[in-house]
Amino acid sequence: MGSENVLDKLGSVQSELNQYFLEREKEVKLSLTAVAARQHMLLLGPVGTAKTQLIEAVAQHLDAGYAEVDTTMYFRRLLTRFTVPEELFGPWDFQALKTGVFKRVIKGKLPTARIVFLDEIFKGQNSAVLNTLLTLINERKFENNDKIIEVPLISLFCASNELPDWESEQGQELQALYDRIHLKTVVRPVSRENWLKLWDLPPSYTPKTKIDPQQLVEAAENVDIRSITGEALEIRNRLEDNGVMISDRRWIQAKTTIKAYTLVNGKQKATPDDLEVLGHMFWWGIEEQQKVQKTVFEVCNVFEMKAIEIVEILDELKEKVNQLAQLTNPAQQRDTFEVYNKLASMHSELEEILRDAKAQGRRTDTIEKVQANVAQQLRRMQKILRIV
Repeated sequence: MGSENVLDKLGSVQSELNQYFLEREKEVKLSLTAVAARQHMLLLGPVGTAKTQLIEAVAQHLDAGYAEVDTTMYFRRLLTRFTVPEELFGPWDFQALKTGVFKRVIKGKLPTARIVFLDEIFKGQNSAVLNTLLTLINERKFENNDKIIEVPLISLFCASNELPDWESEQGQELQALYDRIHLKTVVRPVSRENWLKLWDLPPSYTPKTKIDPQQLVEAAENVDIRSITGEALEIRNRLEDNGVMISDRRWIQAKTTIKAYTLVNGKQKATPDDLEVLGHMFWWGIEEQQKVQKTVFEVCNVFEMKAIEIVEILDELKEKVNQLAQLTNPAQQRDTFEVYNKLASMHSELEEILRDAKAQGRRTDTIEKVQANVAQQLRRMQKILRIV
């Protein structure tokens, strides 16, 4: 399959996923990037935000075009503190045990899967589970009866409601695992404007387009990123100057991930906009997330950086709008019109930023999403003040 055909199929897959999974364009793009880069990804967010369903849908789009008896495309498990190795890696082969051979029956289990989803990844506290996972996801190897097996794993996806306390004993045990999960994104509930659209969705997702994951990987390897290596290095320098340390392993994997993200964006040659994926790789804790993304946008897309800065103010205004909506006579509050005017000013500023970004041919996804959020809050204020 030629690169153009891969790009066409990628576009179709994204379109299908975005039509069903509302307000999940970022998560869709990153999950496909993970597959094309053979990287692992964490979806962080509250329950009920379709994290599991999205990854299962992505797996349904993947088809190697042939069946391998000893492999399975998708494996999923919910981890708890009581999870034991048998659940993930297979039970002991009792016939082999009779002869003194300690061997697991791995058919249909994690060591035979190409796409893996582990829900509540940080709840698994069994050291045997964690130690085996480290080797499996990093080296793609599994030891079974002293025999090293090359596993077919493409990507491990995982989800959690929150990050551990890294200073705690459990958090320290999980750090090595977390450092091997290079892509991270925070998933938020669907906004109130799309609540009714959620009701109209079919109960289950049915994919139409199939794509060979190996062809995705090969196409990503051929993406040209030479023109943006200087900007990538500048991002790392700025982040480390600001106290964000990046491991050598993560820096090496960034090259592969940028290539894959460029491919998912429908291109075979990277532009500075494609470096925005680094904003999903280089933060460790939630407190670093906005700082990292802002630094990345400072280098790769100053227009989207301005949108990120507006988000920080918008979060405060959202809370104020929620408070005003609970009042009987919000118009009598001294700062009600101040909130409305700030939102109107933000909306106008974003229109100008969007216009300038388009004029220079820069990506505008983040700007448009922030503008939509501002417009939503502005409409709420208009209802509160009975302007409409």
